[in-house]
Amino acid sequence: MLFVDGISIFLACADHLRSGFWIFRQPKAAQIEDGLRLKLKGIHMTHRIRIRSAIKSCIASLFFAASTAGAQASFPAKPVTLVVPYGAGSTTDLYARILAEGLTSELKQAVVVENRPGAGGTVGIGQALRAEPDGHTLMLVTSSSIAINGSLYTSLPFDPAKDVSVIAVLNTTPNALIVPASAKETNFAQFAQRIQSGKHFYFSQGSGTSQHLSNVLLGRVLKADLEHVPYRGQEGIAGMLGGQTEFGFASLPSILTLAKGGKLRILAVSGSKPVPSMPDIPTLASLGYKDFAAGEVWYGVGVSAATPATVKEQLSAALDKVAEKPEIRAKLNQAGFEPVAPMTAAQRQAFVDQQVEFWGRLVRESGAKVD
Repeated sequence: MLFVDGISIFLACADHLRSGFWIFRQPKAAQIEDGLRLKLKGIHMTHRIRIRSAIKSCIASLFFAASTAGAQASFPAKPVTLVVPYGAGSTTDLYARILAEGLTSELKQAVVVENRPGAGGTVGIGQALRAEPDGHTLMLVTSSSIAINGSLYTSLPFDPAKDVSVIAVLNTTPNALIVPASAKETNFAQFAQRIQSGKHFYFSQGSGTSQHLSNVLLGRVLKADLEHVPYRGQEGIAGMLGGQTEFGFASLPSILTLAKGGKLRILAVSGSKPVPSMPDIPTLASLGYKDFAAGEVWYGVGVSAATPATVKEQLSAALDKVAEKPEIRAKLNQAGFEPVAPMTAAQRQAFVDQQVEFWGRLVRESGAKVD
């Protein structure tokens, strides 16, 4: 009898909850209490207390499950913006547009790329963080915007390590050590021997970029006297080809066409493994310079840390699926981006922490600072 009465009370309360769920901000709890009192009349006091406690627990569980399901079902409720904190036509912009194409298909909502360049990526990241943290504003994140800028900039309106949640690390590309095609050295050993004596000049895409910091690391491991000549963006490559500097690092996608066209020579690459499309180009790590194993440029997606956990998980799963799509992977491979195996949230955080430490140490070693 007690069991039957308990079930009947539970169903009555569930009925109350279901009918009043969407107006739960009204005094619905009081109505449910009234219903409980009516149903419990005539039941022994001891049993009444037990039943009341059980029913309240069930109601709480039902409310939580219903609210969670409702939130998940409603996302995404509108087009999604992918903020790219670099200019149109940049390597990062190219990457973002390929990714947005696949994500549009996966989310069944338009994913619009919005370029917001400036201050090494901090302008775009700051704008994305000011948007409503509901998952409809994503940001393209990289080694620079997350792992470098926190140490490079003396004053940021946000903390990349705390205010941004990296929900996917999808691809990497190495920094390639390049020289003009006219250079005498045809391999890294010859190059190293030459620059270990005298003073030599290298280009970078700007102070504090991963390419600048890779040159800093190179100077340290070779004990070479190197002079930094910073340029804006890809102008440094033209400067090297024009004889203004001797060598430098560049992201692989940015120099693939020039390398294939015989304009410049790749001597080695950063990262832990060779580029599949260029198996004859050694990694610096394989040549004995182990610190370069962590020096790849990585690309991923972030959201505001205040975004609901369920939305982060949904986006992370969708992005992993996009990265596995054969047509997306083929486009990224062709552009010089290598895939990263899917990571758990814990693995992703450990990777980001390691990258913050690696690049932060090089920023401090270089003495680079931006106000």
